[in-house]
Amino acid sequence: MFEQQQHVLERAGPPARVQLVLERDGLAVLDGAKLGDEQPVSHDFKATLLLMERAGFEHAGWTRLRWRLRGAWMWPTFLVLTAGEAALIHALPVAGDATPVFSALLIAGFANLVVVAALAPIGGLLLRRRRPDLPKLIAADYAGTTLLVAAAAGFLAAGLLHHRAVIASARERAAAVDAASAYVAHKAPVAFARNAGSVDLHGLGQHEYRACVRGPDPQHWLCVFVSTAQSPPGVTRDSSMQSNEVEFPPAL
Repeated sequence: MFEQQQHVLERAGPPARVQLVLERDGLAVLDGAKLGDEQPVSHDFKATLLLMERAGFEHAGWTRLRWRLRGAWMWPTFLVLTAGEAALIHALPVAGDATPVFSALLIAGFANLVVVAALAPIGGLLLRRRRPDLPKLIAADYAGTTLLVAAAAGFLAAGLLHHRAVIASARERAAAVDAASAYVAHKAPVAFARNAGSVDLHGLGQHEYRACVRGPDPQHWLCVFVSTAQSPPGVTRDSSMQSNEVEFPPAL
C-alpha cells in the first residue's frame, strides 16, 4: 500500500489531475477515520488528499460560476431592449399616428414581462428536450433572451409596416388644414381671415375633420367640416362657433 501511495505522489501533477491519477491506478480514497483504523497515513499522502479535496471544491465552484455567467443574459437584455423598444415605438408607432414616450415604455415593458414570465419557462422546457445537459434555469435564460430579441424584431417590423399608414395620415391631415385655411382666407370675414394660417384640426373619423380658426373674440371661432374622402377635399361651414377644445373636451 505504501509503495502505491509513493507511486501516486510521484505521478501527481496539478491538483485538478490528482483524482484522475487515483482513478487510473484503481485506488479508493478513504475518509480520515477509516484510514486511521487500518494503518498510519503518511504526512505526504494527507497533503495529497487535502489538495484533491480543495481541487474538487474549486472545480465545482468554477463550474457553477461558468453556468451562472452563461445563463445571466436575460435580465440585462430585458433592460436594454425595453429602453430601446420604448424609443423605437415612440419613433415608429405600431398603431395610431403617435405614441408618447411613457406609453411606449409601458407597452415595451409589459410585452417583455410577458416574455420573461410566461414564454421563457416554456421555451426553456422545449430547449431542454434538445439539450438535456442544460440546467433548467439556464435553459429558461437562453430561451428568454432569444424571445426578447424576437419581440424587439417584431416591434421593429410592426413599426415599419405601420409607418406607411402614419405618413398617409400626416399627408391627409395636411390636406385638410390646407383646404380649411383656403376656405377661411377666401370666404370668411376679415377678422377670421387674418388668422387663416393658424388652423386647429380635430379628427372626427376616417377622412373627416373639424377645422377651426380663432377670431377677435377668444370665445368665438370660425369652424368648418373637412372631408378628405374626395379630391379636392370638401369643406362645409359649421354653425357652431365653439372651439374644438370646448366641443371635444379631453377625456379624464
